[in-house]
Formats: sequence, C-alpha cells, structure tokens
Amino acid sequence: MPSIFRTPGDRTAYLAAYDEMLRRWPRPSLRSFDTGLGSTNVIEVGDRGLPPLVLLPPVSVSATAWFPIVGMLCRHHRVFAFDVVGDAGRSTLTRMPRSGADYADWLVECFHALGLERPAVAGHSYGGWLALQLAVNRPSATGPIILLSPASGLYPFHWYARLFLWLAEKLPFRPPARQVLGAQVHRGYELDETFVALMDAVSAHVRTHVLFPTPLSDDELTSVRMPTLVLIGESEPLYDATAALERARLLLPNVDARLVPKASHLLPMERPGFVDAAIEAFLEEAEAAVRIA
Repeated sequence: MPSIFRTPGDRTAYLAAYDEMLRRWPRPSLRSFDTGLGSTNVIEVGDRGLPPLVLLPPVSVSATAWFPIVGMLCRHHRVFAFDVVGDAGRSTLTRMPRSGADYADWLVECFHALGLERPAVAGHSYGGWLALQLAVNRPSATGPIILLSPASGLYPFHWYARLFLWLAEKLPFRPPARQVLGAQVHRGYELDETFVALMDAVSAHVRTHVLFPTPLSDDELTSVRMPTLVLIGESEPLYDATAALERARLLLPNVDARLVPKASHLLPMERPGFVDAAIEAFLEEAEAAVRIA
C-alpha cells in the first residue's frame, strides 16, 4: 500500500505538527502494535485503574484532535485515542479495508492488543461512522457507543458536502485549513491556532487512504442493541441534523439522541464541557442499567 506521505520530508513536517498538538495533552503515552490492516498508534492518558474509553477521530485529523476534551474525559476514564490506519497520524496501512466490517475487525484486533474487553467507544465524525461499523459487525466487542456529529452513518451528506469531501483528496491543492474549519464551527467560535497549523500540515503533506463513509441501512441500525448516545450540533453543515436525529430515534433501539445548541460539526472542540458532561451521565446510566439487569 502507498504511504500517506509522498516523501520523507512530508513525514517529518507533518509529524512535527502532530507532536506540537500532542503537547496539549495531559501526560500522554504512545503505544503501537501490528494488526491485519497495518501498524496502529494509540495515545493513552488517564489512570490505569479507571474504566476504558476508546476515542475514534474525524478523517484527516488524527487522535491528537481530542485535545480540548481529553483532559476532562481522563478524570473518569483511561482514554485510548486511535490514529486510524490509512489516515493522518502515526499509524500505517499495509492492506486497504474493503468494507466497514474490515474496520470493525481492525478495532477488535486493537482491543485485544490493548487488553480491552467491551470498552465504551466514542467516535467523532468519521470516527462515529467507524463506531457504528463496529456496533453492527462486531457487537459483542463493544460496550456503549457515543456518536458525536457522526459522518453519514445516520443520514446522507448534502450533495455539495459529499462533492467537496470527495474532491478534497483528489485535488493537488487544497483550501487553507482556516477556511475549511471555519465552515464547520458555530458562528463566533475561535479556532485553536495549533489545530489550524496541524490541519495545514495535513493539507500540505498527507494523502489519506480510507473508505468513504456511507449511510447504514435500516436493518443495520436496528441491529445496534447497545446503549447509544448521539449528539449533533444545531448548525451541522454536512447533513440534515434534525433528520439524522429522527432516524436515530426511530431505528436505534436503545438511543439518547440530542441536538446540541451553539455547535456545528466540530462538536468536541466547540462544546467540550457539554460533551464531557453528556458522556459521563450517559455512561453512568448505562452502567447502572447493567447492574440492575
């Protein structure tokens, strides 16, 4: 498989921006291991005795982008943030996945390597699509799932968003990160400069090799039996947020689906306190339900 980096210089320049972003994390440690799709990098943070929480990032962003909220989440969880194989980050791809099921099998391999048994999984954007693939294809491997502005899995992208996302990987030149990110945040939100620099480094030096996310079928969604939290910003630009939440409520058997005010697509960055509180309350309720059962 081709590397996400065309030259050694691309790799050096991108990883410098990645490491700068990682400095925003509270005492992170990195671990990597081989899987059937390639070598996988994981950022770990939090006390080892705490319950595990797996974080799956948006496309072209890497695990480092959880920096605004990870300090909150690790107060109650041992956090494992994955760099997706074939995407921006420190993971490498050796075999291109053919379907969402391949990603689900990759995640199960990662869980085994980390010694995780049915961890809670939170996915933002593309990471939400990956979490849904895991829930559908390998349901016995995961605990509760959290979908933050999930990409396409619940409802199709607007045609213009789909076209832009498809073209973004095809064109030799990309618009500045500030312009792209500015279209994905609520009005008045100030973008983090280190994050903008990271995304400019992605545009300049990285070419991803991932599957394009597509909506799940009605039958697939009704098969998702584990507790599920869905949070979508009221100004979501990529798809119809209201329709996505309605479909989630209609088809997911055990779901808490909410529209988040004063938020757009970069939900964990725009409303980190709200998202952290919602996740903690949701997981506490899910754990209580298990104890009662």
